[in-house]
Amino acid sequence: MADRNYLGLTSKTVKTTALPLTAVYFALHYLQFSGAGPEWLRFYGKDMLLVPMLVTAVSLTGEILGKPQRIGWREVLLTWIAVSVFFELFVPAFRDNIKGDPLDIVAYGMGAAVFLIFLRKNNELRHSV
Repeated sequence: MADRNYLGLTSKTVKTTALPLTAVYFALHYLQFSGAGPEWLRFYGKDMLLVPMLVTAVSLTGEILGKPQRIGWREVLLTWIAVSVFFELFVPAFRDNIKGDPLDIVAYGMGAAVFLIFLRKNNELRHSV
């Protein structure tokens, strides 16, 4: 039986995916506002984390609700497309102070690839049907 905490989540999922992603997000947030670190990391680091954090949140929400969701490569691809369209096409169309950046789309894709390559085992991905 898997080790579960009070929310019903496996401690492995929380320790190996959610907590490290959150820690890296806060570190990148600090770098961005302090002006430390390389420019590309300050501007695109959090964008690279968006898809992995969203997919992990969906997986953890399923565990909390007692209906674990296995996320396949198609779901990750769909998340990348949805995030790219929303943040780089839809939002800039309605906000004058926000501009779409093609490099953000690349960063979202890199985050999706990192999730599929490195975090696949932690979330027990399946091949979508």
